[in-house]
Amino acid sequence: MNKIITLTLLLSVILLPKTHSQQGWGIGIDYFPNISVESSDQRAGAGSKFSNSIGIFASRELSRRLAVTGGVNFSNTGHKTGPNALRWGTQHDGQGGFDPDADPQEDITFIYNYYHLEAPVKLLYTFIDKKFRCYVSAAAVPRLHLANQSKWEVASSVSGTTENEIDDPVSYRALTVGFQSGIGIARQILGRHSLFLEPRVQFNPVRGELRGRTVKGEYVSYGLALGVKLDLMNE
Repeated sequence: MNKIITLTLLLSVILLPKTHSQQGWGIGIDYFPNISVESSDQRAGAGSKFSNSIGIFASRELSRRLAVTGGVNFSNTGHKTGPNALRWGTQHDGQGGFDPDADPQEDITFIYNYYHLEAPVKLLYTFIDKKFRCYVSAAAVPRLHLANQSKWEVASSVSGTTENEIDDPVSYRALTVGFQSGIGIARQILGRHSLFLEPRVQFNPVRGELRGRTVKGEYVSYGLALGVKLDLMNE
């Protein structure tokens, strides 16, 4: 909570009116499709899954090369477990071992989704400012836990595919702080509009409690963000 208050105060100070010939405001849309991976090795057989976030942001130029943005995103992270993490009785080789190539006739995949409302505070530094603008970015990402979903998916060669919800007994912490970095390229089009592409990595902690025991998840999301920005004014 103290980290979030500090970030809010910092953003408020940065956005106070200043007199600089280069500063201006902008608004935009940011979409970040990504692969989410559980990186803490706490779950056997944990694998990656497709995730994404989408949101809006406001930007303010502090100088010719430095800008700050703040926004709100709706995001999803999580992971999949299986089907290769499970062993079946039909795969027994008769000698005390398993034959992973034997057809089990059923594959079960466990899918875990976590939904958050994010408020990223980002600094962007432009190192090339020509026809294409190239920049690096770093952000702190306060995250509000909204909901979680757990389910298992059974793919059977006999009966087809079915899905079932799973009760999650973990009580998840409401507020966490993630971190994000990227390197991007932007191009101005149609007057005051610009498009950007940004290879991006984001670290997303998930925290909770189960019967008095702390539950931790460490997720890394990586992908190619894209969006559009509209410059509003220059001072």
